[in-house]
Amino acid sequence: MPEFEMKPRLSPETRAALAAAIGVVVLLVGAAGVAVSWNRIAARYWAGRLAKGDARAVERLEKLGEAAAPALVRLVERTDPWTDNAAWFERAARLLGKTGAPADRALRAAMRRAEHDPARRARLYVMYHTAAPYLARDKGFPSPQRGVRALRALAARQEADGRWDAAKGGARGADAASDVEVTALCAFAYLGAGYYPGQKSIYADTVARALAWLEKQRGEDGRIGIGRLRDHVLAGMALGEAHGMARVEDYKSAAQRASDWTAAHGHRSGGWSDRPEQEPDVLTNVLVVTQFKSAKISGLNVEAKTFQRALNYFDSLTVKAGEDKGLVRPRPGEAPTPHSALAGAAAKLWLGSRPQDIEPERVFRKVMKRADVVIADPFDAHHAGLVFFQCPKPMWPIWRRIQRNAFGSSADGYDEETGFWRSRSPEAQRLGCVGTTALRLMAVNVRYGPASPPFLDI
Repeated sequence: MPEFEMKPRLSPETRAALAAAIGVVVLLVGAAGVAVSWNRIAARYWAGRLAKGDARAVERLEKLGEAAAPALVRLVERTDPWTDNAAWFERAARLLGKTGAPADRALRAAMRRAEHDPARRARLYVMYHTAAPYLARDKGFPSPQRGVRALRALAARQEADGRWDAAKGGARGADAASDVEVTALCAFAYLGAGYYPGQKSIYADTVARALAWLEKQRGEDGRIGIGRLRDHVLAGMALGEAHGMARVEDYKSAAQRASDWTAAHGHRSGGWSDRPEQEPDVLTNVLVVTQFKSAKISGLNVEAKTFQRALNYFDSLTVKAGEDKGLVRPRPGEAPTPHSALAGAAAKLWLGSRPQDIEPERVFRKVMKRADVVIADPFDAHHAGLVFFQCPKPMWPIWRRIQRNAFGSSADGYDEETGFWRSRSPEAQRLGCVGTTALRLMAVNVRYGPASPPFLDI
């Protein structure tokens, strides 16, 4: 049998060179893996230093680039930014914005993971909307065009007699908003945007017809409507604001009688209740305080004892000591909520308290822990804007950015096709899209009065 000689296909020199090349590749891959791991470790370290105020952290995280995104999101997940101050939160938002798509993906994934952890999800929600302008993710922040479209949409829904039909506007539930409440809110939306009766503007007649319809709902005793106190209070506020802006005597008389009726019908235990069979609640009482404050500013008569009654009610619900010191409870014995804290803070500001006296940092921390819930509730979002606008930095800039992005996002209820805002919150369902849109317009235009161009602040 012949013998065959096996000859190597590669020379020893070639095999040695190939082995060396493979070794180099393995070393490079290993080094890259080590570098990636090191970058992740470094990103976590410098993210922690950022939260502690280390001035070097921003520069180091910028150099780490995309590797910094997961570390910053992890920091937001695990750290409450409102325990001390929120300065690092703003810096983290800017850094996330510079990383672009990786930050967007990391934030979305983290919010999905936090589905059953409301506090963590709220922190991520706040960061998501705080970082939005830097990410340039959503081109549709609320704009003058959206505000104009919303006003046009509301005007198109107005009935021939001047009211807005709450049921047609989507108000639902056993406690659904009435035509009086929704019409008063819509009138407020136009007044807040700078439109009022007698003015040469496109919506002057819209407002005039709404106010005329509200006046027709007034009884001989001065009460407007026959339902909840909230209906009467909001209608009285709208007439008082209109008198302050247009100086129409008919509005003055109606607003004065409405204010007098409210003052005379307080609850026996203090404060005011939405219905006679109910106990007082913070939302009804902050609306009552706003009615009195609006009446006073418009030149109407409100007795000092009326303001004192309201102040006594909120003082009785204020926490006197502890972590929630200065915050208002929803009811005696209950812990403060974002809803009650905002209502109490707004009422105290209208009653003459200075911003520093309402414990603004504690209110801000309480709200930020459930910012997604607050934004979804039309009344709470409106009160948050009014309160934080008067508070020191960084509260208002942070809230304003969250609000602008949330109100401009289709995910948070803005419908590009119809021009209305919608929300799944119970209060928004009760109000319907018409009432919700009116309150959204009021929230994004916190500077009331004709001196401010419409939607200057959107």
